[in-house]
Amino acid sequence: DLAGLAELVLRHHENDDGSGYPLGIKGEEIPVESRIIAIVIVCSAMINPRPYADTLNHEEALAELKRLAGSYF
Repeated sequence: DLAGLAELVLRHHENDDGSGYPLGIKGEEIPVESRIIAIVIVCSAMINPRPYADTLNHEEALAELKRLAGSYF
């Protein structure tokens, strides 16, 4: 019953410009649910403390999402 969810999770590393993995799909080929998963993970990484990068505030995180629109998202 979870096979459909597994497929969505599999595709969350795909990028809008086709540079992602594992399938190299792009644009409308990427399910909207997979896009949402990717955005949630990236936002969480940006606004929560990490040992390898500075924490961004919400405005900075939103600006970064906008900057990545069309390539990553």
